[in-house]
Amino acid sequence: MFSLFSASAVKGLLTILTFGLAIPAGIFMPSMVIGALFGRALGMVVQAWQVAHPGFWIFASCLPDEPCVTPGSYAMVGAAAFMGGVTRMTVSLVIIMFELTGALTYVLPIMIVGMYCCCRPWYLWMKKMASNGFCFFGTI
Repeated sequence: MFSLFSASAVKGLLTILTFGLAIPAGIFMPSMVIGALFGRALGMVVQAWQVAHPGFWIFASCLPDEPCVTPGSYAMVGAAAFMGGVTRMTVSLVIIMFELTGALTYVLPIMIVGMYCCCRPWYLWMKKMASNGFCFFGTI
């Protein structure tokens, strides 16, 4: 788990460095890799939590002999969330991730994180502008 977290931190720093340079390095795939690394690490943490505390209320519907938490699904949703936050894509993000997986199982979580990670920075920007006296839609 530590290696995944550290790899996502190193990849993030290297992506910031290459994105700031004037070379064609791209932001699309590095953002997916960083999100997938962090999502997989988070999925492994949740899986270890489920193994250590199987009676916790979040894991109440899990069967005792079957794996309940799949870190790969966390990696897919993490990749979509990070890419949605970086590129501000919504519908095309969901379509791209659906094409990658080919399964309808992940469409709803990817839609939720895609919309949240895309729209949350806009909301924060509008809130900051409104607090500075700029109002775009009448009174807030």
